[in-house]
Amino acid sequence: MSKKTWIIFAIIVVAFVGGMMALSESNKINLDSIDINNIIPANDQNGNTEEHTKGTTDSKVVLIEYGDYQCAGCASVNKRINALAEDYNDQLVIVFRNYTIDGHQNALSAAAAAESANLQGKFWEMHNLIYDNQSEWSTAGVTERNDLYLSYAKQLGLDETKFTEGMKDTSVRKKIEFDKEEMLIVKQYTLLTMKPLIYVANLGEEDLEDPMQNPYYVQVLEFAKEEGSDVVPICAKIEAELVGMDKEEKAMFMQDLGIEESGLDKLIKEAYSLLGLRTYFTAGVQEVRAWTFKEGMTAPEMAGIIHSDFQRGFIKAETYSFDDLVEYGSEHALKEAGKIRQEGKQYVGQDGDIMLFKINV
Repeated sequence: MSKKTWIIFAIIVVAFVGGMMALSESNKINLDSIDINNIIPANDQNGNTEEHTKGTTDSKVVLIEYGDYQCAGCASVNKRINALAEDYNDQLVIVFRNYTIDGHQNALSAAAAAESANLQGKFWEMHNLIYDNQSEWSTAGVTERNDLYLSYAKQLGLDETKFTEGMKDTSVRKKIEFDKEEMLIVKQYTLLTMKPLIYVANLGEEDLEDPMQNPYYVQVLEFAKEEGSDVVPICAKIEAELVGMDKEEKAMFMQDLGIEESGLDKLIKEAYSLLGLRTYFTAGVQEVRAWTFKEGMTAPEMAGIIHSDFQRGFIKAETYSFDDLVEYGSEHALKEAGKIRQEGKQYVGQDGDIMLFKINV
C-alpha cells in the first residue's frame, strides 16, 4: 500500500496573499528535485538540517504542517497535532516546516529560537514552549522577546551561549528560508486550508445590539477563537432591507436599531484586515479615487498600482491623512498646520493616506 501524505496549514486564519506574492518573486533555492510529499533529507540548501519529525518515520501516513509561531490558529492546531501524535504514534509521522508570515513581526525570531534549540536536540520541546507561551512574546519588543526565548532555553536546560549564537547561525537561516520556499510548490495545490477564514453569524434583530446574549453566537465565537479567527455578527433580514434604502433612510433605520454600521460594512472591513489590505486616495479637480494596496507597501509600489510608469519614475509623494483632512477641512488649512508631508521612496503607506505622486518619466 502506498504512503499517504496529508499537508495541513495551521495558518488558515492569516492573510496569505501578501506572503505568497513575496515568495513568488524569490528564486534563491532550486526546488526542482524536491519532493515535498516526503521527508526531505538534510542538504546544503536547507542548512544540512534534518526534517523535524515526530512518530514513526516509515509510517504509511505522513502529516506535514506548515506553521507560523505567531499565528493564533497555529497554536490551537498544535495542541490537536500533539494529541494525534500520542494516539497514533506508531501509525503516523508528523513533519513540521516553517512558514513565517510577512507582517508577523516576531514569527521569524520564534522560528530561529526553535531551530536553535534543534541544534541542541530540543526542537519539539522548544516548539511546544513557544506555542504554549505565544501570548507572552508575540507582541513583545526585541529585547523582551529574546529574554523570553532565553528563559525557555534555560527551562529546557540548554547551553545559553550556544542557544543565543544558534539563533544567528547560517544553518538556522537556511532551514527557515528553505521551508518557506517550498510554498512555491505547495501553492499549486490551491488547498482550502491555505485560505483566510472569517465566520459570519446570522442573528435575529433582537440580538444584534448585544450579540453576546445569544448563546449560539457565544459558541461560534469560542470556536473561532480557538482557530484565531474573527466572527462578524449580521442580521440578513436587516441587510436585505438596507439594500433598498438611500443614505438618509439607512442612517435613520440603523439609529432606531441602535447599530452604527451595517453588517456588510463590518464584513468588508474584516475581510480587508484579514487579507492585509489598505486604502489610499488620489484627489484631483475632476475626481477622487480610492486604491487598494497591501499592508507594508512603499510609496513607489503604491504609485505602481496606478501605472507601472509611476513606480519607475517615482520621485516623492505629497501626503496627508484622510482624518487630518476631515479635521482641518481643506488642503490650505493642512498646509498652514504643517500636516502635508513630502515622503520618499522608503515611506510605508498607511491606511487613509491621500497622495499626490511626483514622477519623472
